[in-house]
Amino acid sequence: MLTYWDVRDDIEGSRLQLIELEDATPEQLFITAVFPKRRQVPQRVHAFLERLEASLGRAE
Repeated sequence: MLTYWDVRDDIEGSRLQLIELEDATPEQLFITAVFPKRRQVPQRVHAFLERLEASLGRAE
């Protein structure tokens, strides 16, 4: 399965047709953030990770 971003141009160019699958559920996706281990993580990295976690939720 491809993401919308992968096929957006083909959908907009009418080479592919978008089909809505109302009863379909996507596979669970895990995202891992990896960065060098240091005493201080740059504030922008910390803010990004917090925003990402708030937006996507945390895996249990």
